[in-house]
Amino acid sequence: RSPRINRAEPAQAVNLGPGACTEAYDGIVGTQNFIWPVGSHYLVGYGFDPGANHFALDLAGAQGEPVIAADSGVVVYAGWSDWGYGNMVVLDHGSGWQTLYAHLSVIAVSCGQEVYQGAEIGLVGDTGNASVPQLHFEMRSDEFGRVNPWDFLN
Repeated sequence: RSPRINRAEPAQAVNLGPGACTEAYDGIVGTQNFIWPVGSHYLVGYGFDPGANHFALDLAGAQGEPVIAADSGVVVYAGWSDWGYGNMVVLDHGSGWQTLYAHLSVIAVSCGQEVYQGAEIGLVGDTGNASVPQLHFEMRSDEFGRVNPWDFLN
């Protein structure tokens, strides 16, 4: 499980790997109306299963398919994760929400960048501990903790 990474203190994630951002950032705040980050809405791997320590959806996707921001926010992690996520992006949406996108083949954003909902942030891949191309997608709320994305994606 990755730690919560927020725009005020993204450097707390330096133990995750070289993609950690080290500056505090300010910027756009999301709408809290989250859209699907890839075109497919079905699993290729694990679903949300806290009992198995899997707090994400492993969404099917073709190698190189665009991954988009589920909501507007600021990039607080962009790069390699040493925790098995491979190439990873974390967005802080403000209002206590973060989303995490992992196993990317390409990262198209950088630390501190403002991204708008629907903007391309990377490409589906199989980096890290992924055996097939997929998007490992996590959502976290300060109020609700780690949440099942099925309950929040529109």
